[in-house]
This record gives sequence, C-alpha cells and structure tokens, in this order.
Amino acid sequence: MSNTSNMSAQRADREPEILNYKCENCGGIMKWNIRKRQFMCSSCGTPGELDTDNSKVLEHPLSEYQKREDELTGASVASTSDNLDDMNAPTNARRVIYCRTCGSVIEFESNQTAAVCPMCGSSQVDAKRQAFGIPPDGVVPFAIDEDDAKARFKQWIGHRWFAPNKLKLAYQSGKLTPIYIPIWTYDLDVTATYSGMGGRIVTVGGGKNGVRTRTEWFPVSGTVSERLDDVPVFAGSDSNLKALSGVMPFNTQSGSYPYSPAFLSGVSSEHYAFSAVEGFSRVKSSVEAELRARAQNSIIAQGFSTANVTRISADYGNPGYKQILVPVWTSNFTYNKKNYTYAINGDTGNVSGERPYSPVKIAIAALIAALLVALFFAWDMSTLKNDSADQPDYNNGGYYDSYDYYDDYGGYGTVINN
Repeated sequence: MSNTSNMSAQRADREPEILNYKCENCGGIMKWNIRKRQFMCSSCGTPGELDTDNSKVLEHPLSEYQKREDELTGASVASTSDNLDDMNAPTNARRVIYCRTCGSVIEFESNQTAAVCPMCGSSQVDAKRQAFGIPPDGVVPFAIDEDDAKARFKQWIGHRWFAPNKLKLAYQSGKLTPIYIPIWTYDLDVTATYSGMGGRIVTVGGGKNGVRTRTEWFPVSGTVSERLDDVPVFAGSDSNLKALSGVMPFNTQSGSYPYSPAFLSGVSSEHYAFSAVEGFSRVKSSVEAELRARAQNSIIAQGFSTANVTRISADYGNPGYKQILVPVWTSNFTYNKKNYTYAINGDTGNVSGERPYSPVKIAIAALIAALLVALFFAWDMSTLKNDSADQPDYNNGGYYDSYDYYDDYGGYGTVINN
C-alpha cells in the first residue's frame, strides 16, 4: 500500500468517534446515577450494563510504557507525514464537533474528551480521543452528587471567617461542573540505603558555669524499605493543579471499576497531558521525602536522640502503573477582577481551593485583638496592685518563708525570710 493510502487510512481512523448514550426504552440519556451507583436512564430508570469488577483494573510495568504507547499511537506510521492530525499531542488545540442529537456546534477545550451539549443536554463522548495513546485502565465513579457537593462547600467556607461574604454565596450562584480527571498511580517496592549522623544529648559542666547540655554526633548508615500502593499524581492540565491536589486522596484501590466510556456520559473528561514516565519523576520527590523520614526514625530507634540523614539512594525496581479517571466537582468565581477555582472530591467530598481574604474582616479582627490585649494588661496591672496591698508586713510579725539552695561551689544551705 502506498504512503498516500496509508495516510488516508490513518486520517479515517483518527476521525472523532462521538458516542451518544441513549435509552432504548424512552430515548433519554443513559448515565451513571450517583445515588443508586448504577448506570441507568435519567428519565425512565431503565438500567444499563457496566463492568464493576475492580479485579479487572490492570496494572502495567513502567519499563514497557514507551513501547506500549508507541504501539498504540502508531508513531512509526504517523512520523511519515507532517500532514496528519497531531493526535500524539492531545492537549495542543481546541476542537469543534457537531452534536449527534441536535446538530449544535460544541467546542471541546484543549484535552477535553467528553462534554454535554449546551442546547439539548445530550452526552458527547469522544471515546477515540480518550483512548488514544494509553487508554484509561479504570474509573472511580462519582459518589458525591451536586447537592451534596454544594453542602460540603458551604460547610467548608463557613469555617473560613476571613473569606468575603461573596465567596460564601458562591456555592449558590456558581455552577458546579462534574469532570473526570486522569491520574497516574504507581505501585512501588522501594529499598533505600542511607547514611547520616545520630546525635546523643550529654550533660556537661557544673560549678560556676552551671549545668549545660551538648549533642555528640556519631556516623550511622542503614537500609529502609517501603511497599506503596497506588501512589497518585494528577495527569491532566496544570491550570487547577493546586485546588485538585488539595482534595486528595481518591479510593483507587477498592473503589475503581474497569474503564468504559459510558462512565463519561453526562460529564466532562480530560485526556492525560503527560506520560506515566514523566509522572513517575514527579512522584519520586514525595516518595523520597517519606523514605528520608523513615531513615530518620530508623536512626532514632538505634538509641539516638536526634538524627540527620545526609545521603539517601533509592532503588525502585520495576514500578507498576495504571491510568485512573477520578471524579471532581469544580467551579470558579471572580472577586476583584481575579478568578478563583475550587474543587470538591467527587468520591470523598474533600474540598479545596484558593480564596480571597476580606480586608474589612481582617481589620475588624486586628482591632478586636488590640482591644483584648489592652484589656488584659489593664487587668494584669490592677491585679498586681491588689496583690502588693495584701502582702504581710514582715517587720511587724508577718509569716516566715524559706527555700533551699546550692551555692556556686556545691555548698548546700537554707534561706529563711522573716
């Protein structure tokens, strides 16, 4: 087959495959029912089928990642032409599709792979783009619905006294958007050798200079090991990374189901923005911080009072990885011309996000604090004066007081106040 024929076949193969999940009974939208935890028609309740056997969520060796991705993307064929659509970089441009139900134009953001038609409300799932490259291995479905998410946010913001009142109303006026975010998770059997110093506190001195302490340091070394399951890193766009990181963790071990594009019906979704290899490099820093803490504990367990790890070297063997889609409710609002985003974990309900501070509330709090300090000192001075007035007259038969002492030369005696 000629190169031209190959390119035509590749173009046809890479055309969007938009799935539209309709109920065969009434034509309604089939999607995941959060409260009933079942795939079903949102209109008549007809159930659909989804594989919920989480033992089928497979793990892959990280050492074979690049080979697997190349095979799945057809990199060797795509490299023969610069005219092919660049689906190897799914985050590089917006795309426009036509709604399969009403024909309306729908614009997909950068690496977005699922949306809801703003005109007719039907689901639009670009299954081919979501599965391009490394397809998702599993999904943690939504367990927190919109009403529950709003209640969680109201409770969260209610404990932030310095937040502006406008923020406290944002959960009412702001639209919550359900979205599946891709994460890479890693299973690790890691062993680390370390070297450092162990410190023991010893008491020295006496006499005129008094008793002092100092730390004596001794060289130490050893090995620590750790078994870590499903260490996560967000693999979507970095635009909301701070808010997303604050809602960790997700129940990826026992709460994930084998991936099906049907889970994406009625919600938004993203494709991964960077590879599992790059994701692992991001994970290593946090893992090595944990190993360093374990090494310090190991040194202290040897009888030292304090520890300082000067070198640590980790061997990760051959880690395993999975791509899991996790549920998040997101929303944003503008305050003083600045945009703020908050996120709610669609699995656990954890809330996170940046938020502004109210200058008026801060000023009021500072004023109240200053008044309390002034009142405290006024009360304290009054108490001191009263105590002074109540002191006995020792020269006219007051009570006796005594205390023991050690002098600078080790002598012992007793002082009696008369």
